[in-house]
Amino acid sequence: MHLVVIGMNHRTAPVEVRERLALTADAREAFVRAVGGLPPVEEHAVLSTCNRLEVYAVVSRFHEAMESLVDLLARRADMPGEGLLAYLYTFHHHQAARHLFRVACGLDSMVLGETQILAQVREAYQAAQRDGTVGTVLHELFQRSLRLAKRAHTETGLSRHAASISSAAVDLARRLLGDLAGRAVLVVGAGDMAELAAEILHGQGAAVVVANRTPQRAEALARRFGGTAVPMADLPRVLRGADIAIVSTAAPGYVLTAADAAEAAAGRASPLVLIDISVPRNVDPEAGRVPGVRLYDIDDLQAVVDENLRQRQQEVPRVEAMIQDEVAAFSRWLEELYVIPLIRSLRGFAEEIRREEVERLLSRLPELGPRERRLVEAATLSIVNRILNEPTARLRRYAGGGAAELYVRALGDLFNLPGFGSGPAEGGTGPLGR
Repeated sequence: MHLVVIGMNHRTAPVEVRERLALTADAREAFVRAVGGLPPVEEHAVLSTCNRLEVYAVVSRFHEAMESLVDLLARRADMPGEGLLAYLYTFHHHQAARHLFRVACGLDSMVLGETQILAQVREAYQAAQRDGTVGTVLHELFQRSLRLAKRAHTETGLSRHAASISSAAVDLARRLLGDLAGRAVLVVGAGDMAELAAEILHGQGAAVVVANRTPQRAEALARRFGGTAVPMADLPRVLRGADIAIVSTAAPGYVLTAADAAEAAAGRASPLVLIDISVPRNVDPEAGRVPGVRLYDIDDLQAVVDENLRQRQQEVPRVEAMIQDEVAAFSRWLEELYVIPLIRSLRGFAEEIRREEVERLLSRLPELGPRERRLVEAATLSIVNRILNEPTARLRRYAGGGAAELYVRALGDLFNLPGFGSGPAEGGTGPLGR
C-alpha cells in the first residue's frame, strides 16, 4: 500500500499549462472515472481549483501507478508525458500527508493563509465520498486535514487581514460597498494580480467581467470564474454598468481616463469604486476628483498589505509545528493500520489450531455433556486470547514507532502466514512506501 499525490499548481506551472488540466463538472466526472480505472489505484480523490489540480491516491504498485497517472494527465493536457513532467510534483507516504495538510491550512496558496482552499479541500473530499472512491486511508487523511486547518485558522493569526494587493483591493471594495454578492465587478487585466482578484471576487459571489488587450487571455480567465470577457474597446461602456473596477495591466499609460470615469459615474445612486493596482498607474489620477468616484492606487494598499503579510508570516512556524505533529500522528495511525491484517491472520491461524484441537479432544471424550463441551470451548478461547492479547497490543505500539514492516515480515515468517513473509516490496520501499 502506497499513499501518493501527483499534481501541479501556480508555483510549478504557468496558466497556459494549468488551463489544459482545468476540469469542468463533466470533465471532472470523466477524469475521476479514468483515475479509478487504473489497476494499481485502490482509493483516490481529486482536488481541482483555479490554481491547482492534484490526485491523492492509495495504490498497490507505486511505480506502475505513477507512470499511469502521468500518462493520464498528459493525455488530458494533450501534451507529451516528458513535457508535462517538468510541471508536476509528486509526494509519497508521510510527505503526501504533509502536502495535503499544508494545502488545507493555506500555506501552499498564492495568498498565504487564505481560507477558500479549505472549502475546496472539503468539497474534493465530499465529492470523492459521493463517488465512492475514498476508503479507510483517504477518509482518515482528509478528516485530519480538515480538522487541522480549522485549528490552524482558529488558534493562530494565519488568516487574519488581507495579505496581497489583490485581496486588499477586494477587502477595500467590501468595506466601501458592503456585501459583494451579485455586485458587478470589472477586472481590467489578466496577469497574476488580476487573476487573484478575480478568484477572490468569484468566491464572494461577485459577477466578474474581464477586459484585456489579449482576448484569449480575457476569455480564459473569465471562463475559470464563470464570468464574461469583453474587449478593451468596450471598457467605457462596461464601466457604466460596474460597481467596482480593479485595474491591473502592464500598459504604459492610462486605460481609464477622467472622462471615462465621469461618464460612468453619472446618475449613480452609489459611488463608482476604482482600484488601480498597476505600476505605472493605469487610471488617470484626475478620475479621483470626479464626483461619485472613489479612486485608490497601489500605495493606498501596499503599507497595509506589508504589515498584514508580516503578521501572517510570523504565524507560519506555529502552523508548521501543528502540521508536523499531525503528520507524526497520521504516520503512526497508518503504521498501526498496516498491522491489522497481520493480527487478523495471526488470530485466524490460532483459532484454526484451537478448533482442530478441540474437535480432536471432544472426539476422544464422547461422554462429555453439553455443559462440559461449552467449558472446553470457553477455556481454549481464553487460552488463545491470553496468549495473543499482549503480543498484538505490543505489535500495534511498536508499529506506531515506525517498525511495522519489520514486525509484519518477521511474524509472517515465524508463523508462515500467507502474504506476510519476507518477499521484497516493490522498489524495496515496503508497503507503506517509506
